[in-house]
Amino acid sequence: MDEFALRLGITGKDPERMLKRWIEKGREVSPVDLPPFQRPHELAAWWRRLRDAGVIGKSPPPWMILLEQTGPAATSPPSSPSPATAPSESSAPHLPAPADLPPDFALPVLDDQATSGEKQLREFAEGWLAEMASAKKAQNTVRFFKAWNEYKALIKELRAWQKDRQRERLQSGEVLEVDREREALGVIFGAMNKTFTSSLLLLVERFAPDLDPIARRQAVLPFRDKIFAALKATRFETAIPDADLATLLAA
Repeated sequence: MDEFALRLGITGKDPERMLKRWIEKGREVSPVDLPPFQRPHELAAWWRRLRDAGVIGKSPPPWMILLEQTGPAATSPPSSPSPATAPSESSAPHLPAPADLPPDFALPVLDDQATSGEKQLREFAEGWLAEMASAKKAQNTVRFFKAWNEYKALIKELRAWQKDRQRERLQSGEVLEVDREREALGVIFGAMNKTFTSSLLLLVERFAPDLDPIARRQAVLPFRDKIFAALKATRFETAIPDADLATLLAA
């Protein structure tokens, strides 16, 4: 058990006890489904089977999902579960080399309002990224996973700080929530729509009194749409292009 824990990069107060507890969980289902310690990339699938059976209530740990994503592709149907045995040269668990472990990690972008605490957390995260790169170069999987866990914890804390700061800006009225902003814009555009439509209808009624209400509206709507299209295209600097305006006045 201690060698399995070492090869899997599991740390903590009692890793051996944790592995034994997983074995006990596997014995609670029928047929017995023991954890595939010798095939680490299958641990996440094993965990999900026990979760679906109601034995484990959470999702697989992130490191199991990482191994699943980077482990060898299955070339044959999974074999039936077998009892956990002591590792040997032929059956010892094989972790992918850190050089094969994923991918690039994107650090959160800090805006101009970022606090010194956020900047410091980001610097720490950069340090753990460098440690992951060093672990990859040294082919040290345990070091890689330790750095990866530290990196995730820092990023989680950094994002929590960013959310708290955003929440404070919302409460102070410095920024608007997207939903509230859309609601406000909806009211504004609705009022503009009514204003443009009403004004154009009055013009048509004045200069073409022989048109019935339906014909007036049909004549107005295309011009109203042109106004909105021009506002959108010019970022609300010009309501309607000069050429269209001349055509409108001539009509």
